[in-house]
Amino acid sequence: MDLDDLQKTIQILQGLKTLLGQQNPWIPVYAAIGGALVGAISAIFPNMIIERLKERRAVKALTGSIVCEVSAILAIIERRRYLEAFEEAIEALRSMPGTVRTFQVIVPDNYFKIYHANLDRVSQIDRSIRDKVVTFYQLIEAVIQDVKPGGMFSISGQGIDAYNETTSILRQAIELGLEIKHMW
Repeated sequence: MDLDDLQKTIQILQGLKTLLGQQNPWIPVYAAIGGALVGAISAIFPNMIIERLKERRAVKALTGSIVCEVSAILAIIERRRYLEAFEEAIEALRSMPGTVRTFQVIVPDNYFKIYHANLDRVSQIDRSIRDKVVTFYQLIEAVIQDVKPGGMFSISGQGIDAYNETTSILRQAIELGLEIKHMW
């Protein structure tokens, strides 16, 4: 800083001192309004940030829980070999045209506990996974309706076309379920 800059700075400071030295009746009003605004802002923003973080954690926990349930459903489908059972039925029906087969699985009504308990919150999940989750559950529910006691496969048996259709739905559900697992 050279001498000219120093003199300019001193003049500015002296001008400020003169302005501040004069009595301004509005200064207490400005100070009160400014203090109130700063107080309100400092009270509102931290709460908003905390609530936003809580909301994000809750959505992440919900997504994780649903992905775990999808994984468990896929594991049961694989372990009980449902897809293979449908494919074997199709092969048997191909070898004996015109015949029908029955197929029945007992599935409890509250099978999708996490999904059904949080159905009102599913819309909060990120859209990229939400659509796949809803479609997955709808497809699995369609298969369950077909194979449960009283469903179309258990009442009178079905031919190859019905088995092909349900097998296709089950395959699509499995593919979606695997996508959901890998997205998380």
